[in-house]
Amino acid sequence: MPRTQRLRPGQTCWRVERADRLAFLIDAKDYYFALLQTMENAKKRILVAGWDFDSRVELDPLKDEVGSFSDVLKRLAQANSDLQIQILSWDYALIYFGERENLTSTKLALKVGDSVDFELDDAHPVGASHHQKIVIVDDSIAFVGGIDLTHGRWDTSAHREEEPGRRLPNGESYKPFHDLEMMVQGPVVKVLFEMWQQRWHQATGKTLEPLEIQDPTAWPKDVEVEATGVRVGVARTLPAYLGREPVREIEKLHVEVIRGAKRYLYFENQYYTSRRVHAELLKSLSKPRGPRIMLVLPRQAGDWLEQNTMNALRERNIADLRSADRHGRLEVRYAHSDRLGDGWINLHSKVFVADDEIVKIGSSNLTNRSMGLDTECDLVFEARDEDERQVVRRFLARLLGEHMGVDPEGIRERLERSQTPNDILAMQKDSPRRLEELTVDPDAAYFDPKDAGAEIIDPGEPSEVEQAVDDWKPSLLIRASRSRIARFLIIVIVAGGLAAYWQWGTGGQWSAGEIASKFRALEQSPWGLAGAVGAYLLSGLVMFPVTVLFVASAITFSPVLAFIVSLLGSVGSALLMWAIGRGVGGRLAQGIEGTRFESVRQFIERRGVWAVALLRLFPVAPFALVNLLAGATRVSLGAYTLGTAMGMTPGIAGIIAATNLASWALLEPSFVSIGLAIGFVVLFAFSLLRLHGWLKRRMRLRKDLTVRGAMDVGAVRKTSR
Repeated sequence: MPRTQRLRPGQTCWRVERADRLAFLIDAKDYYFALLQTMENAKKRILVAGWDFDSRVELDPLKDEVGSFSDVLKRLAQANSDLQIQILSWDYALIYFGERENLTSTKLALKVGDSVDFELDDAHPVGASHHQKIVIVDDSIAFVGGIDLTHGRWDTSAHREEEPGRRLPNGESYKPFHDLEMMVQGPVVKVLFEMWQQRWHQATGKTLEPLEIQDPTAWPKDVEVEATGVRVGVARTLPAYLGREPVREIEKLHVEVIRGAKRYLYFENQYYTSRRVHAELLKSLSKPRGPRIMLVLPRQAGDWLEQNTMNALRERNIADLRSADRHGRLEVRYAHSDRLGDGWINLHSKVFVADDEIVKIGSSNLTNRSMGLDTECDLVFEARDEDERQVVRRFLARLLGEHMGVDPEGIRERLERSQTPNDILAMQKDSPRRLEELTVDPDAAYFDPKDAGAEIIDPGEPSEVEQAVDDWKPSLLIRASRSRIARFLIIVIVAGGLAAYWQWGTGGQWSAGEIASKFRALEQSPWGLAGAVGAYLLSGLVMFPVTVLFVASAITFSPVLAFIVSLLGSVGSALLMWAIGRGVGGRLAQGIEGTRFESVRQFIERRGVWAVALLRLFPVAPFALVNLLAGATRVSLGAYTLGTAMGMTPGIAGIIAATNLASWALLEPSFVSIGLAIGFVVLFAFSLLRLHGWLKRRMRLRKDLTVRGAMDVGAVRKTSR
């Protein structure tokens, strides 16, 4: 048994189950080879979940007859009419648009009757991602790690500079790429299926039942089995979402392993920005006695943006570690090869090994978001006896042997003699493949990892606005969004009708242009601005719709001045009504008790500035009444003012832009002016409809997650017994 059991269901992992067979697949060539053989043996089902997916990726680019991933799936589906293939890909953020395969192309490439079901998953907090990389075949064999089925991943362990198979879909080559997967067969795969099943239902509303196959999928004959009958833990990160409590098993596992390590800790990771992991490593290094620590990281981040954000944060953290290493137990290295033009290999792995007892492979990076914001999945093998510790040593020896250009057997023998990866560095001598010391420049970092700016770059939990949305009643938000859509369409129809009536009908003595010029004349009047702001203040007292004043401001003033007048006027009106509400707060609270406005008041008190902002974006009650209610709460004047300005800004900007475009189209009709006006109205309406649909999906997911949460608790209790 291990000295201390690190895998504890419900704490450092979700569940622990037996793996009848286990293999470590180092680099994508070995992973794609094993995956291809496993899929060719599939009888009923193939499930894929990924951060990225590209139908054009080649599982064996050195063999033209294999073709792309979509070609492989088509052949399998045509050869086996019973085979079903479900693919779940993260509905990625706009920043990645230029790097991803066109969605239409993906769906067309995967169209094989009803055999392939490709879906996008956006069931996560704003700013988060689904980062898990999982493939499950017949609920029998599974792959978990850091390698997506997309371009730019395939490489051999040789990491040669000239590699024919290392090319993008457009034919361009890319840097040598290093990452890993763990392959398992047995009951632990059922746990992974449950995770996949939950995500599938949350993303699509569809139900997927487990398979009952008497003859499980055969383990590929050319994939070496490295362990049998071992116990493997499944550790997750799930962010707080729609009332679901956050799951931070991966973070707790890292803390537990670091605190319990005696001899060594070996990390390979794409990033190093996690505050919690960094704090634990600093504590470990500060002690007179403790484990030797090796961090293997990429020499630098990928593109300009990462180099000036994540890479900058990493530099400060590494400098902190080296300052704390008073006892000489730290090594920070990168994978180098003399045979490469710039000397370094793109390391993408998410691995740690500890004391010949723990191997963790999965999707989680050493970042804040991997510990609390993104959806992650890791597999953890914990050795219980000497035979299983040999499995860990052989794996680590292979890994170090690749990086150092040294025979793995010699490394394994040294590990058996209680040497650590730090000690073994001496074996690489003048090898062309080696782990070079990573030099950093902490002064080049724009952000300190402890600053507020770092939280924006690498957030560790959903934003406050996300939490505020989750805290509010979804049914009220949905009704409010529906009301906003209807109100916007009514304004467009009425305003357009009146304008056309004045311009081309018999609406009066003046044309629309003459009316607009008379409004514009007010802008030059010394009383124009004062009168406009006064109108906003008066509107609050008589509860006149503030939206009408936005349109009037857009007609009267230039766009920039109209925006300033509208924002100042609406905020001023809000502050006036807030002051009145503060003066009669007690009586007002008693008067609304038991109504839906009481929930508005409670929401403002709980969430402060974000509640106020959301109530401006989603007006569940009249503008003036919300102002009175806010005055009756404990929300501060500063928070109320900021929240009002934040929430009013998008609507004011949209109405002023729409009004100005409509005026242009009316006064100077042309293909361009009319097209822009119609295009803006359609885009604005489409955005509102998308927002409405997003809120409805969240309400459905909230119900689903409530049920799933209860099931998870029951499963953990059952496993713990």
